[in-house]
Amino acid sequence: MSDAESYRERAAMAERLASEMTTGSHREQLLKIAGDWRLMAQKAEAAEKAAQSRPDVVVDFPIEPSLDNPSGDAS
Repeated sequence: MSDAESYRERAAMAERLASEMTTGSHREQLLKIAGDWRLMAQKAEAAEKAAQSRPDVVVDFPIEPSLDNPSGDAS
């Protein structure tokens, strides 16, 4: 499974969990995290395409978003 596929799966899981919640900040956080995972999937897909044309380039991904760190910031 590629990184992009993995990120898309994580986004779908966060969206499913959010859909089970009717209100609250956790639902909003899950929806934001799902959006972050979708963005990560897009970046990973672009990196995978770039790596196919430039196998000598190494792509480093940022820290992944989570409930404790929704933005995925390193701090």
